[in-house]
Order: sequence, then structure tokens, then C-alpha cells
Amino acid sequence: MCGSIQGSSIEKVHLQFCKRRLGVKRTTQNDFVYGELGRHTFQIFRYINIVKYWVKILHTDDNKYIRKVYNMLTYDMEVYPGKPNWCTLLKELLCILGMYDALYFQEIGKSEYCLYIVKQRLCHQFVQN
Repeated sequence: MCGSIQGSSIEKVHLQFCKRRLGVKRTTQNDFVYGELGRHTFQIFRYINIVKYWVKILHTDDNKYIRKVYNMLTYDMEVYPGKPNWCTLLKELLCILGMYDALYFQEIGKSEYCLYIVKQRLCHQFVQN
């Protein structure tokens, strides 16, 4: 499922680069490195891209192929709740962010504001964890 991978290899390389850039030991806590540089994991950017793509799908015409596939996936998500697909990943992500209503009603309002809220909540959750 696109965007759902953890990307541990690229995260590891990114973290090594950040530690070298700071000139600290490899055993330095990752939280300190991210905090010092004001960086976040790439997983946050993948999640943002998932929501951006969903927003794009919501704004497409119902006759478009991508919208039809999306409607099929949402139908499958309801009929076969144990079978994961892209929409189940999106549902889990929006639930974590406290935005399940947007998925339920298929309405987001202003897309720029929605994406701002998603990015802000993801960053806040990263810092809290």
C-alpha cells in the first residue's frame, strides 16, 4: 500500500547524516538530533502525501477513473473490514489525527487548511512521542 511503508532504511540513512552534520556520536539519542535540527521523520511526509492525494481524489469528477477506484476501495473497506487497502490506511491515519469526520462525510472544506492541520498534528504527535 502506497505510503504505508515504514522506510526504516531511509530513516536510518537520514539519521546518520543528521548525526554527522552535528558532529555527535552514533549513540546520541535520536530525539535530541531531530530536535536540534528541527527535523522530523520522513514518515510524516509520506502521511502528508497520502492526505494530499486523498484531497485530490475528493476534488475530482465522479466520472474519472481514480474516483471510481476510490469509491470501490471505500465500498470494500465497509463490506470487508478485515481486508486492508489504501482506504483503511487513510481511515486509520485520519482517526489518529482526530479527523475521521472528514472521511465519513467525504468533505474537507478548504484543502489548504486541512493539509495545514494534518501537518501540524503529525508534527505535534512526533514531538510528543
